[in-house]
Amino acid sequence: MGHDPLVFARAVHDLKNPVHAIDCCLDLLKDSLADELEKDLELGDIMNAAKVSTDYLSNLIARIVDFEFMSNEAGLIELTRLNLLPLLDEVIVLNKPSASKKNIQIVTSISGEPGDALAEVSASKAVFDNLLSNAIKHAPAGGKVEISYRTEASAVTISVRDTGPGIPESEHHMMFEPFKKLSTSHVLDISGAGLGLNIVKNLMEAQMGQVRFQNHVNGGAKFTLEFMRVSCR
Repeated sequence: MGHDPLVFARAVHDLKNPVHAIDCCLDLLKDSLADELEKDLELGDIMNAAKVSTDYLSNLIARIVDFEFMSNEAGLIELTRLNLLPLLDEVIVLNKPSASKKNIQIVTSISGEPGDALAEVSASKAVFDNLLSNAIKHAPAGGKVEISYRTEASAVTISVRDTGPGIPESEHHMMFEPFKKLSTSHVLDISGAGLGLNIVKNLMEAQMGQVRFQNHVNGGAKFTLEFMRVSCR
């Protein structure tokens, strides 16, 4: 298995439902034991640790499932004409609870005329989710994540920028490689399999698009997605 990441991806795929069930049970226990948890701090710490662990497992499984999808289906993606804004809005809503836990503000801006892109629904949502969840993880508590949507003559671009530490220049060459963890992840105590950015790169290429990176001049990492714009003719 150590030589075939996809074998591992298939194995963990079946863990998704039981992990979700455990997480739901923990939520029910927290609600039913609210009074006891306030009185017993040690019990509260145990419950919080369990929740953190299931959150980590859920995120890890989601990333590996994305990796499996990218590896097996990228060549079979059927591109269609899509308005990416509703998909982006859906992913933002799904990630707002994580942002709220850290008091992170998600700010969006839209510029340019309305325009559709050549893309695929599931692949685009996976790309948006990976970048947005990464930005929330790396932004400091009380920070900000900025999302901009812009239409140009031949492209639809979406950028996601956090206000975290950015990525050291010495690590730029490996950021899109699978199973590579950047030093900022260790500094911020962020767990993960190191698959997110590799998934983004490959799914964008499968949609005839690209992803670019730069450390923002005012701090933080900025990733820009470029989709092919469909002509109005």
